[in-house]
Amino acid sequence: MNDSVNKDSRVLITGNFNYPLTVKLCKKFNFTGYIDTKNSIAELEGKKDLIEKLIEKHNKKILSKKSIEKKNIQYRGDFKNLYVVKDRSEIKLKVYIKIFGFIENKSFERIIKRYADSLSIYGWIKRTEIGYIDTKMEGSYDNIYTMINFINGDIPKTNIDDLQIEFLKYMNEFKKFEVIS
Repeated sequence: MNDSVNKDSRVLITGNFNYPLTVKLCKKFNFTGYIDTKNSIAELEGKKDLIEKLIEKHNKKILSKKSIEKKNIQYRGDFKNLYVVKDRSEIKLKVYIKIFGFIENKSFERIIKRYADSLSIYGWIKRTEIGYIDTKMEGSYDNIYTMINFINGDIPKTNIDDLQIEFLKYMNEFKKFEVIS
């Protein structure tokens, strides 16, 4: 069964965590995402009712000075595991992106390469024969999302209609970023 079918909610949780309890509950309810112990923040994906249950159990077991609260955010389905980290930049992601639209700028791929190099993102990008652009990238959580926002932003002579993003298992497959002809 596809894990994403069982995940109907993504939330940002903030507050005063009891980390051992939070991790135990996340594993029990089969959540994916991350818990950032340095910044007291977590992003979790799972069933909405179970996320509510986690918050309720956490806050009931812990004194009021250790309570957490949630904010719903857009579900993306990018987490394959539960990460407990000191900083979310330790989390590595791999994405496959199809870029659709009117991309007249012939140096688009080189612009993406320069930006990927500046962010320490590795992978490749190529223009397909039928007009869309393919790219596969690996990098830190923050840098991958920075790149997605950049691609979807205001690059001259481009009109991006759609990005199809598939999150893959990170495998440290690439050593550099290259433009494929």
